[in-house]
Amino acid sequence: MPEASRLRGVRRAPRWVCSLSRLRRLRGREQVASAPRANSISHKRAASIAAAIALAATTLALAVPLKAEPVADFYRGKTLRMLIGYGPGGGYDIYGRLVAEFLPRHLPGNPTIIAQNMPGAGSFVAAKYIYDIAPKDGTVLGSLAQTLALDSMTNTSAKLDVGKMPYIGRVVTNIDTGVALPKSGIRSFEDVRAKQYAVGASGGGSTTVLFPTALNAYAGAKFKLVRGYSGTTDILLAMERGEVEGACMSYLQLRIYEELIRTGKIVFILRAEESPIAEAPVARQPFFSRHR
Repeated sequence: MPEASRLRGVRRAPRWVCSLSRLRRLRGREQVASAPRANSISHKRAASIAAAIALAATTLALAVPLKAEPVADFYRGKTLRMLIGYGPGGGYDIYGRLVAEFLPRHLPGNPTIIAQNMPGAGSFVAAKYIYDIAPKDGTVLGSLAQTLALDSMTNTSAKLDVGKMPYIGRVVTNIDTGVALPKSGIRSFEDVRAKQYAVGASGGGSTTVLFPTALNAYAGAKFKLVRGYSGTTDILLAMERGEVEGACMSYLQLRIYEELIRTGKIVFILRAEESPIAEAPVARQPFFSRHR
């Protein structure tokens, strides 16, 4: 059969069927073409979500404060003061300056501490300044008399509540002693009972005041207190000038002037602790009880 006859004899598909097939083909192409676009949208959306999460995390991190160090922050860069209740050169002066030098390295923030002498009334002047005037924020420290608590209880005019003054600690353990100049003629405590004996004293509740006062009251001593000296160094200079004949003070303070002990320029007449000092006799309990 001729080719033309065959073509005429084949039943053609309706036009709307061709259109539907074509539409399907076009939709398939569109789906294939739109796949990269959908992937692109998905990537963009994921990136946006990731950015939002990162921003939220950053905001949250900024909102949560870092671990605070309030003590270190307070002391960092500050200058603290160490008020020394006695004059330069004495035991409390040396102790206070040692603490001022080495304590900052153990404090958070490592502040600076400067030492300042504020002598008077056996460190009561410095104690009253700390109690009444100085800021109560830990920036003012004091090197004060070890007998401050006792004196504040016995001195009705003190107007000082030591219980409200926090103690940091102590540097050394003191051994209280009594000394005299050889030219005074005092060689032992028995001599102090026999005649009046002028001793230098600073004032207030210092050892130079309380110790001889207690010995006068309970051990039959005849100490005459000459008050008004700024500290042990001032008293020792007064002894050399002949203003007083001796003093009651810490053995450790005397050790600063070791030459006076080694050369025999001072004589030990007693000590008030059980720790042995070869140069000084012991003031034991029977020693006091015999003379009450």
